[in-house]
Amino acid sequence: MQFYKPNKKNSRCGGVGILVKNVFKCFRQSFLEKDEVDAIYSVDSLNGKRYRYLLGSVYIPPNSPQIFEKFCDQMEVVLKEAPNLNCAGIRIAGDFNA
Repeated sequence: MQFYKPNKKNSRCGGVGILVKNVFKCFRQSFLEKDEVDAIYSVDSLNGKRYRYLLGSVYIPPNSPQIFEKFCDQMEVVLKEAPNLNCAGIRIAGDFNA
């Protein structure tokens, strides 16, 4: 297994991460990550198959409408970039608290 996490210096929480089983090829997409939102994104494919998925892990603290709004802005970028990454789908999981 491989664990991916963002390198956030000013995070208000424990952070987010993606744990990937070794049968998947994983490529972190740090250009989608913004400092204001505790999130990480990667593109994964099973054994090099052509079906690739964009995975995201997100944490939004309670009572943080500004961070939720920045997350929504970030999602607009993710949705625009996903076709450029040749992804068959997008999976976003997290603790949204909003």
